[in-house]
Amino acid sequence: MRNTAMLLGAKSGRDLMIAGTAFLTLVKGTDRFSRNDLHDAMKEATGFYKKSDANNFSKTLQSLVKSGVLRESHDGNYALTPSWRQDLETRFAEAG
Repeated sequence: MRNTAMLLGAKSGRDLMIAGTAFLTLVKGTDRFSRNDLHDAMKEATGFYKKSDANNFSKTLQSLVKSGVLRESHDGNYALTPSWRQDLETRFAEAG
């Protein structure tokens, strides 16, 4: 996860959460994930994860849903929207 955060240039809690979604989806192959899965992935990014990320987790997560980065399913799990998945796949491919 730390490598994903570095590859995507995570500088904020929002960036780190997007890196977490990329890690779960593109590296781990998990199309749908829970809040806890995402939070656990973020915590793995040593040197990036801060206490403020935990404090702002719910707000940041809802912001990503509202802005179209993530979809929330009826069972409370989350997934990258197709356009964001494609964007992150491209960024991964360009990074080598």
